[in-house]
Amino acid sequence: MAVVSERNARRRRVEDRLALLFMGIVGVFFICNLPRILLNLYEASMVERMLACQDQRREAFPSWVMATTSLSHLLLAVNSSVNMVIYCLWNAQFRKTAKRVCSLICCRDRRRDRKAQVRLANIDCI
Repeated sequence: MAVVSERNARRRRVEDRLALLFMGIVGVFFICNLPRILLNLYEASMVERMLACQDQRREAFPSWVMATTSLSHLLLAVNSSVNMVIYCLWNAQFRKTAKRVCSLICCRDRRRDRKAQVRLANIDCI
């Protein structure tokens, strides 16, 4: 009976860690996408005014919108790459596998370069 409850407790800890991981990923997603969502809502509510400004050849968007748009694009790019970092920080098994895959890719490129150098050396000898 003790073995079963220990196994259940271990499984519960793993599930709790995964739940925290996924809550973190969703939280980062929400934070990184929130400025874009707010800008879209602002632009949708001001579209008629902005079109009227464009017709008068005036600045259609305030400068703060342009600055916030740049920040929004940066945050969207960060969101696209941060999941890998979160997984590596949170999960030792993922980190180990990622290192192995990266080393395989690097070694494959080196082998391909060596084969190309050998082929070029053989061509020079002919």
